[in-house]
Amino acid sequence: MRWLLLINALAVVLLAGSLAIVVEGTRFGEPVIDAHTPVTQLSGDPAAPVPVRETEVETADAAEGEPSPTLPLPRSKPTDEKVVATMVEPQRRPHQTDIEAAPSVEEVPAVEQTPVVPQRRLRVVTEGEFPPFNYIDEKGDFAGFDIATVREVCRRIEAECTIAAKPWDDLQPALLSDEADVIAASLRIETVPGSGTMFSEPYYAVQGRFVGQRAATRGLLDLISSGRVAVQAGTIHAAYLAEVYPHLVPLQVNRLAEAFDALETQKADLVFADNATVLDWVKDRNCCVAVGARVEHPVLFGAGVGFALRTSDETLKQDIDHALASMRTDGTLEQLSVNYFGGRIF
Repeated sequence: MRWLLLINALAVVLLAGSLAIVVEGTRFGEPVIDAHTPVTQLSGDPAAPVPVRETEVETADAAEGEPSPTLPLPRSKPTDEKVVATMVEPQRRPHQTDIEAAPSVEEVPAVEQTPVVPQRRLRVVTEGEFPPFNYIDEKGDFAGFDIATVREVCRRIEAECTIAAKPWDDLQPALLSDEADVIAASLRIETVPGSGTMFSEPYYAVQGRFVGQRAATRGLLDLISSGRVAVQAGTIHAAYLAEVYPHLVPLQVNRLAEAFDALETQKADLVFADNATVLDWVKDRNCCVAVGARVEHPVLFGAGVGFALRTSDETLKQDIDHALASMRTDGTLEQLSVNYFGGRIF
């Protein structure tokens, strides 16, 4: 009877142990599998793999720091800090350069570079005391027909020009001593230029012009025959009257202003002077007008007025001549002439 009670008690212990294993998820008689081992199959499709969901399970072995030697350690559930860390761009190695990050040649479209035109620098000298051709205005700036013309030439030949004033007698020495590159001072083009000097093509002509009273009813020849013609003594205009009208005895004065005064006060019927000077004088006066056409004389009046250059600057002369020709063609030179003189002087 005692042995029967012992056997029954043993059977109860075994049954209780079997029930405990079933509750934990392992059937009696199967090998024990840790709860962290991933399940690889679903009951519906034995052949299909199932993604593993990572969970964080604390076991007695993990708590004690003694993981099972036969089973892999469970992976911890990712934390927020780890997720952020995986999104941060890795630091560039010290030997990496910006060239490595640049796009390839195929990705960058080719850009056609505009050739840079070398900028020429020219030093221009003028007298600055001969209005309206060259003078210094009330703002202290250079002005006048000579100045406006040379500035437009500089623009067309793409040159940076600086302008300085020098006394008349110092202009050519400054050019020859390489203190200046261009003289813009209403210099007449000489048939035989001085040593080391040459001229551009003319930008205005040296011509003569008669001016008389607006109310005059007689023609030009009648006025000339009267003998009341004023002219500045010792000038090419006085020489012209003596050559062309040898029987005329003109009223010769020392200054041109005196000749104009004689005309305004009717002490003279005509004044003979430079065309540009006459046009500049009559444009603001109602008393008087230019009479007849412009007068030319190749010997006395010459080829006109040009810019003086050194004979060694042949390329510069060609560029300036080309610029002046284009200014005549497009009307720029005539517009400058009208602005300063009210008419054409070339």
